Amino acid sequence: MSLLRDQILISIFMIYSLVRLANNPEISLIKDELSIKILF
Repeated sequence: MSLLRDQILISIFMIYSLVRLANNPEISLIKDELSIKILF
């Protein structure tokens, strides 16, 4: 059950990251790397 939840969270995070990348590539890349380090 938690594995499914984790996959859903990762999917949402990836979509969110792509949207932010589309909006502001340079700042988003830095923030996303920090977010990934916090999440994993």
